[in-house]
This record gives sequence, C-alpha cells and structure tokens, in this order.
Amino acid sequence: MAFIEINALPSGERLPGWKDRTFSSRNMTFAHFAFTAGAKIHEHCHSNEEVWTVIEGELEVTIGGDSIVAKPGLVAIVPPFSAHSVRAITDGKAIVTDSPVRTDTGGGRRGVVAVDFDTAVALPDSPGNAVQIPFTLRNWGKTRVVAKELKVEAGVAPALPPAAMTEFPTGELRDYCALEPDERRIETIPAQALTRDDVASVRNGASVFYVRGIVFYEDGFGSIQHRTFCSVYDRDALDGRGGFVTPSKPGYNYGS
Repeated sequence: MAFIEINALPSGERLPGWKDRTFSSRNMTFAHFAFTAGAKIHEHCHSNEEVWTVIEGELEVTIGGDSIVAKPGLVAIVPPFSAHSVRAITDGKAIVTDSPVRTDTGGGRRGVVAVDFDTAVALPDSPGNAVQIPFTLRNWGKTRVVAKELKVEAGVAPALPPAAMTEFPTGELRDYCALEPDERRIETIPAQALTRDDVASVRNGASVFYVRGIVFYEDGFGSIQHRTFCSVYDRDALDGRGGFVTPSKPGYNYGS
C-alpha cells in the first residue's frame, strides 16, 4: 500500500487563483486545490470522468447547461466529454478526482483562447442600418495555438436562446489563424441589420441583442480544444458607450 504526504508534493498554479498539489494512483488522478474567490477555470471538456469535492468554501460548477453551487456535503460529477467550467464564489479548498488517470502532455503550459467583446457598439439611429460587432480572439495561455474553426451567430429575441450541446467537427479542420501567447486578433461579426422595432425593443429591455458562438483550436500538444462564448447588448456598458457583456445566465454555449 502506498502512502503520500500531500504537503510534501510540489505546489503549482496552472491558472490564476488555483494552487494545486497533484498525484496519480494506478487508475485515478487527484488534485488538491486551494482556490481564491473569483478565480475561474474556463469551459473545457475531456475524456475523463471528474468529481469535484469541496472541503472548504463554495464553487459554482457549470456542467452542460446546468449550474450548481458545490460546497461541503454537495459534490459535482462531470461525465466524460461534457463541457464544464468552474468559478470560485469564496476562498476555499477542493479535491478534484479524475478517472482514468488524467494526462497532461503540456505540463500545464497549454494555449488557451478567449473571445472578448471589449469594443463599444452603438445601436443605429436609422432603421435597417447594419451594426458592426467587433470582438477579439486572445491567447492568454502559455504556448502557441492554431484556431481551426470559428462559428458565430447574432440575433434579437425576447430571451436568450436555450443552451445547446456543441457538435464537434469531424475530419481534418483547416487553419483559421495562429495566435502566439498574449497575442490578440481583432475580428468582426458579419453586419447585423436591425429594424426600428428591434432597436426599440432592445433599448426598452423587451428583447435581447445577443451574439454567441464557439471556436475550436489546437493547443500546441496535438489536442483540439474549444471555447464557447455568449454576450448580450448593454447600452450602459463601456462607460455608457454601449457594448456586449457576459449575461448573468450561465450555461453551455454561454461562456465561463
């Protein structure tokens, strides 16, 4: 029988606010985390089943389109190949168990793509005018990534569309663009023509003007990762200039 002194293991911080000590048995991987309030783990998926056991504090765990608050006495179980993200509500500690053994060929040095809507967007004053929606592809990881496919949709509706499961592409994907660590690339969603009624309903809160989508990318170690995103228009965002912000509703295809 093997015995492991957890505090004697080397400590790492693969993402800001998540300090871990990790080891594996023959069939499972265990990560003992100390997390800080506000720390996030971006939406991702993997072939391992994963169990989040919170020892201290609270975590919001989003699995597919469902979110729960995991805390002592309430665990979160992530099925294999299920998109999930995590947000620390408070400081705390947790043990994350993966089965089978979780391998990380990059040693925590993967590239990670984010999609930012950080540019002001004004609603048109005249009906039928097209709205340009700029956004930024950003690699906040530690190695080069190659974006393989980018899907984006925008629309005006009484409410956000329901969360949807992502369809993973099959076959060989063509390169879209490459991003070095900390590199940013500005893109624009195809112009959206809004009617007078669309603009009025968005301004008075009767409808939401949303953008959402997904980007698939190669992380530099032979694995295809993905990032979903969704933002809604807020006329008071970006110092009153108007723009797109993360919606309060969490879930799959709604970012993390």
